[in-house]
Amino acid sequence: MPLELKTVIPSLVPLFVILASLVYKDKPLKELDYYVMGQICVDKSHRGKGVFRNLYAAHRKHLSTKYNYCINEISSSNLRSLNAHLAVGFEVLHSFVDPTDEWTIVLWDWTR
Repeated sequence: MPLELKTVIPSLVPLFVILASLVYKDKPLKELDYYVMGQICVDKSHRGKGVFRNLYAAHRKHLSTKYNYCINEISSSNLRSLNAHLAVGFEVLHSFVDPTDEWTIVLWDWTR
């Protein structure tokens, strides 16, 4: 989801408010070119076959000419997802708690 659409899904507006307050490598995130990736769910029968990694590789291939960073938020209790994101190249940027869960915001720096 590009920033231009941040108000389209009302439940995501608080996430974009948090993102606007964050800093990455001494630069305010709001000054960087990024998009927010939605959740990836891989069926158990397809896990361990590279589906997750290949989906993100395709994102980087097709979107890195427009964006320098990909951001996602993951439930902090979903260690499988968090570890999969870290293995692809994401890094933890921020954690927060809202009325529904504890969340970890991760960022993948495509400028490296």
